[in-house]
Amino acid sequence: MKYAIISDFDGTLTQKDVAHLLVDHFKVDGIVCQPNHVHDDDAKHWMRCYMGAIKASQEEFECYVKRAALAREGLVEMIQLAFEKNIPFEIVSGGLDIYINPVLKKYNISGIPVYAANAEFTPGGISVEYPLLENFTLADFKASRVKHFKAQDYTTIFCGDGLTDFEAAKAADIVFAREHLLAACVRENIAVNELVTFREIIEIIK
Repeated sequence: MKYAIISDFDGTLTQKDVAHLLVDHFKVDGIVCQPNHVHDDDAKHWMRCYMGAIKASQEEFECYVKRAALAREGLVEMIQLAFEKNIPFEIVSGGLDIYINPVLKKYNISGIPVYAANAEFTPGGISVEYPLLENFTLADFKASRVKHFKAQDYTTIFCGDGLTDFEAAKAADIVFAREHLLAACVRENIAVNELVTFREIIEIIK
């Protein structure tokens, strides 16, 4: 059996949502700590609004990211095993490349396709663009990556935590979920495993 792993980033590969940590640390007024992203536009609006309000230099921003963002237990070992076994691994996220890439660098993770928003530091704040979502909603894009591998006869493993992960979870063969996604899968009778660490996935792909 050949596997492919597709995963959300914030709160999935990391112990906590990095975007939430950032807006809290940089004291963005009116922060919604746990936004319930039911719709694609909600997720994009939240990112553009709250991340756009951060007035920090790139150095200050990345320094905090590398200090505060912690990988979920077993992440590095899982990715190393995936490389060794030639198992495709992709990150599909509504988050920003400017914090995803520093986190991966912190853990010496490279060579992984990352599908995420493009962001830039500007004098007025962080600008956020979603070029990959011109013809997709975020939920449908994530699901499309799962379907891409299923069409090539991979057994797909999807990991996520939010409602924009739900379509991908429905399409996947094996689901590991937390928080909103876990509750949605249980409610809709979709077979799901609770994601605590990546040890269980390591055992599967061994």
